[in-house]
Amino acid sequence: MRHGTHRHVDLLRMIRGSSSHWEILSAIGSLGLQDCWAAAGFVRSLVWDVLHERSPALPLDIDVVYFDASIMSPSVDEELSLQLRTLTGYEGMSVKNQARMAKRNAHRPYRSSADAMSFWPEVCTAIGVSATDRGAGLIVCAPFGTDDLLSMKVNPTSTDEVTLRLARERVKNKRWKNIWPMIHVATELCE
Repeated sequence: MRHGTHRHVDLLRMIRGSSSHWEILSAIGSLGLQDCWAAAGFVRSLVWDVLHERSPALPLDIDVVYFDASIMSPSVDEELSLQLRTLTGYEGMSVKNQARMAKRNAHRPYRSSADAMSFWPEVCTAIGVSATDRGAGLIVCAPFGTDDLLSMKVNPTSTDEVTLRLARERVKNKRWKNIWPMIHVATELCE
């Protein structure tokens, strides 16, 4: 596999190659939310599908994250999720304002969506994508970079016990290794 900016281009090419992912990104962009990203499994599953030479499929749940400290009501996120379900016809849409999620997650206040992603349990999951304003291109938000994702590595974002426990649970419960057998799960995440 190639490294550096070439890998970033590979990620963008994979996303552009999936019309269903592109349609979801367009719908998300139409909401006009600031610091907004389709993240986690939306990106990870697509990349792993492509690298396993499968047709990319949308995940059961699509995580949409944004950051706006002026909107702290969960009901706004519920309304935004409903709008996206209506726009896309896809029931798995979940919108969460990261400005309010730090308290729920018992973290210090987040400063941005990227800052919030840096607390997610796996490096390969802490990635979001967004269509540019005019929809001609894509932007990637990856606080830890994209190398782990494109190398199919599952590493924790931190070695603290809470993160390791959560990452272990997710690896076990989501059964990623069964779905994508070529991924490499870090030893400390295997039980």
